[in-house]
Amino acid sequence: MKKILTGIMCAAAAIAFAGCASTKEAGASGSAGGDIPPALSIYNFEEPIEDGDVPDASGNDLVGYAGGDGTLTDGKFGKAMVFNGSDCYLTLDESVFDSDEFTFAAWVKPDMWKDWARIVDIGDGATTDLWLGYAGVEHQLRLDVFGTQGTPVTLLAATPAAGQWTHVAFTLGDGKASLYVNGNLIQQVPCTNKLSGFVHGQAYVGRSNWSADPLFAGAVDEIFVSGTCATGKQIKTIMKGLPAAK
Repeated sequence: MKKILTGIMCAAAAIAFAGCASTKEAGASGSAGGDIPPALSIYNFEEPIEDGDVPDASGNDLVGYAGGDGTLTDGKFGKAMVFNGSDCYLTLDESVFDSDEFTFAAWVKPDMWKDWARIVDIGDGATTDLWLGYAGVEHQLRLDVFGTQGTPVTLLAATPAAGQWTHVAFTLGDGKASLYVNGNLIQQVPCTNKLSGFVHGQAYVGRSNWSADPLFAGAVDEIFVSGTCATGKQIKTIMKGLPAAK
């Protein structure tokens, strides 16, 4: 079942939005405010990780769990979590599986890319799964969504450069899957699968639901998770910094 979607491309993937221009960086965390969708959870790593618990800054108390040592480093804004590529990852609260619509966004700074390393992976790795990471076939950033509610889809974008901060985001909703890099809509395709229809497996940042795949190596900051489908304007706002812990 591993690499189930290799070579499967939705015909509508031709609806590509070229360009991944750099976006002017904001100065401090919390500068966004304003027009962002309601969050399920926000992990901005501005508080220490204790006993593996990663505080949720959204106010919903959906604490994440850090595998590994939970080390923090300098982030895009304030602090970020270190992903060492061997045993460090983050498990999201299982409430993500209740979502008919969904948004995930984060700043990532890879040390390197290994084939099939994940930024995020949600599902059971078999019949239903959604993952964003480095494709071992196309050697690009790849978003796959597959399940029992519709045709599998694959979206592709240029690989975020090693040693640099890049903002990545994707949304599900209104019958579409959309992939953004640095605030730019790169690709959008029809997609009818929903996380609420997924088998409840695991929701990981930095780790795959396929055990043979490598872990992400680098740093991740400003993780934003929502049960709604953000607009392109809202993605650009989220990039500028998330609200501070409530």
